[in-house]
Amino acid sequence: MGRRAKSRDFLSPFSGYSAEFIAQVCGISVGSAHHFKSGRRKPPTPVLRLFRLYRDQKVLGPEWSGFRAVRGKIWCPDGRPISRSDLEHFSLVFQILAEKDNALYHEMLDQFSKEA
Repeated sequence: MGRRAKSRDFLSPFSGYSAEFIAQVCGISVGSAHHFKSGRRKPPTPVLRLFRLYRDQKVLGPEWSGFRAVRGKIWCPDGRPISRSDLEHFSLVFQILAEKDNALYHEMLDQFSKEA
């Protein structure tokens, strides 16, 4: 019996992404990204996990720089924690404000947009 050739017909978790993007997201060289993407080399588990976090949109973008997620709360750059219930309450307050005083609601949205 002869040895079977390795099949390159597999669905890589990196399919649809450039090697440059993979390298940037995972902190690896572009050469390694090419090898992982093509199936020539098997990526280490931490590289796969990190890439999947980005691919599955479980990582916040650069506009969240300075924020941290620790023990179920989001910590602002100034050190204030925000919990899930805080966000739900903020949303409710803004919905009420939009109904009661639409002009003030839009003014506040504009202010928040300028600060971001």
